[in-house]
Amino acid sequence: MLYNMIKFFERLAVKIKLFDYLYSQFGRSLVEREIKAACINSFDNVLHIGCGSLPYTAKIIVEKTGARVTAIDCDKVSVKDAERYIIENNLVLGIKAEQANGIDYSVSEFDVIIVSHGVKPKELILKAIFLSMKDGSKMIYRNPKGFLARFYNNEYILLNTKHIRRIRQKRITVRESILIEKR
Repeated sequence: MLYNMIKFFERLAVKIKLFDYLYSQFGRSLVEREIKAACINSFDNVLHIGCGSLPYTAKIIVEKTGARVTAIDCDKVSVKDAERYIIENNLVLGIKAEQANGIDYSVSEFDVIIVSHGVKPKELILKAIFLSMKDGSKMIYRNPKGFLARFYNNEYILLNTKHIRRIRQKRITVRESILIEKR
């Protein structure tokens, strides 16, 4: 039910500029903290898994860094909405949207991979990414807080890596972002 409410609001935001503005402002500081922690720059190739209808994470990364972003989602309608949003907001040169799932999507060409907190099955996706991402690349995933932690899998620290950084978030829905660098 919560997942459907979020999808509904995102679809409204694609069509109504006020909702788009409010939604992207709501998440702006979270993404900015992630950009800073991961040192994302214009040379990076970024993958965002779970972009939904409103690819605001990708949009903010492109605006702040000039990096190239591929935004994927497993929901066909969400990807169509995201493509429309990208075109209407002149983001075609920076963002590409694709329908795909995070478990078997090839991540080896990406420097930074960001996983939204609503992706499912989160644990399998995180493990698949970590095992196939290239050395030196970084993965960020978001842990929800409060009542949302009951709806989403709460926390996964991955496989034998000591290169973990927790990024505290000042957001009502996200407790922290976890940054892992594969070495």
